[in-house]
Amino acid sequence: MCSCTGPRYFQPAAEQNANTEVLRYDGKPYIRSILEKTEVSAQLIGTAGRSLVLDLFFYNDSDVHFSIDPAGVQVTGYNEFGIPATFRVFKAEEYIKRRNTRNAIIGGAVVVASVASAIALSESAAGGNALNNQLFWWSLGAVPSIVSGNRPVSPYYSDDGLARPHALFPETAYRGNVMIRGEADFLYRVEVRVPVNGMWHRFDFVPPVERYTR
Repeated sequence: MCSCTGPRYFQPAAEQNANTEVLRYDGKPYIRSILEKTEVSAQLIGTAGRSLVLDLFFYNDSDVHFSIDPAGVQVTGYNEFGIPATFRVFKAEEYIKRRNTRNAIIGGAVVVASVASAIALSESAAGGNALNNQLFWWSLGAVPSIVSGNRPVSPYYSDDGLARPHALFPETAYRGNVMIRGEADFLYRVEVRVPVNGMWHRFDFVPPVERYTR
């Protein structure tokens, strides 16, 4: 996953839970899970080294509000023998501190053309605020089907694109990125579990078979 190759999309595993469906936009895959009128769509992207980005979209189709906390996401990787390893999931503030300390920008995997289009998109959507997470904005423009599904909805997101705790009211949506530190030998299968309103939305991914660039 060298940064010079651009982001790589993990593929949905052949077997998923009954409440999920695999969807694609422009050839790029994501998984949608629906449990009791709560919807979560997930896309897993590999960038540089062991860094992974989990792009999440939440939608509340119920008549009550509830809180979501992306810090509760659990990610487990498996090696070729099926042995599991727990991946590190960063809270937004924790990731920002780590990024600033090491001067490591995960979004640097985005190619120049993608960044240019992302900047234009961000200025329109965020009132001209500067980009703090280029990969988030790039994915926002590249995968609109995660954002809108089959209905018009504008998700709330923070200016830097990182997922944080959020109150999800009826017929509202939220989108953000969760930063993950993986293990190179444990990427034969990656299991993602996302807690929402007391339920677990589960997604299973396998390594990418193609590279996508924009």
